[in-house]
Amino acid sequence: MTDSICSQLTDACLHMLTESMQLDLNHIESELSSYTPEEQVNAISYIENLYFVSQQIKEGVSTVVDYNELYCESDTKFNVLQQGMFDAIKLTLEFHGEELWKELHTHTNRGGEDWFPIVIFKEPLEDYCSSFRLKTIYRGCNESEHQAGSFGQCWSSCKQTAIDFAFNKYPELDYSQRRVYQAEVSCEDIIWIPMVSAESEVVIKRDAKLENLQEILPHQLKLSLQAS
Repeated sequence: MTDSICSQLTDACLHMLTESMQLDLNHIESELSSYTPEEQVNAISYIENLYFVSQQIKEGVSTVVDYNELYCESDTKFNVLQQGMFDAIKLTLEFHGEELWKELHTHTNRGGEDWFPIVIFKEPLEDYCSSFRLKTIYRGCNESEHQAGSFGQCWSSCKQTAIDFAFNKYPELDYSQRRVYQAEVSCEDIIWIPMVSAESEVVIKRDAKLENLQEILPHQLKLSLQAS
């Protein structure tokens, strides 16, 4: 990470983001890369300030009031990352470990139109092997994920939800590049199935073996939409 923007963060801050919070640094890096050099410097400084004050609170030197004073709101693109990191790091004041990762993953701004950091789940949070051996899952995403052979961790057990993610949830995306995929995944490769998820979400390992992976073809999508 020598040449990355995130490498400008202190080791202590990086450790909190990647180890304590298990955030996807590449996702943060991608957002930072779309900013001007001046905005990047300001973003790094802002994340460091959030980290510093959060640590001061844990040590009893500062309070949540001090943290809240760091909140920024403007109409600039840079502000999207500021608010996302503000909300994410604030969660570390109340949660840690698995509970923190779950709170980050289910945050109201995750998966919406606003940017929010992504959690990398490394180990299963629950054991589902007593419930099933294989589970059918669906993902609505860009065709580039299939081409790269690298799908995200978040799938759904509901085909219609995947279709919505592919074509309805993000209207600004190029529909010609959007696809819906179906696969089967073994119980050992499932990280977490949030019981409160309205999206019938299934979180799988990053290196999960996807069996019977196939694209749901346009005529099949049409039939699914007509039946919904």
